[in-house]
Amino acid sequence: MSYFSQFFECISGKKYCLVYCIETAIERFHRSAKEKICLQTYECPDELSHEIDRFVKFYNSVRYHEAIGNVTPDDVYFGRRESILEKRQKLKIIILYKREYYNKNIINNLELNQKYVSY
Repeated sequence: MSYFSQFFECISGKKYCLVYCIETAIERFHRSAKEKICLQTYECPDELSHEIDRFVKFYNSVRYHEAIGNVTPDDVYFGRRESILEKRQKLKIIILYKREYYNKNIINNLELNQKYVSY
């Protein structure tokens, strides 16, 4: 059973939801593919085949999927999901501390400037 299947089985706790979730994912893939691929006219079947291959690589390797934690399906398949999410969480904490430090300095500087400005 794939990670994708286990993920939805754990969330739902019901077997029938697993089939529904997988069908939904496939339908979403087809809709995205049609939106990208059907906008162009292709001269020969090889061009179409190449474009479909390009889209599948993009969909699996580049495009983030919200349903699996904003990582790519390749990240999940190759076991990189947890490390990516941990790195993001650490980065988020660092950014929040930097933002807090920056905002406190701005407020302190404004207070100092207001003290020395005479009206």
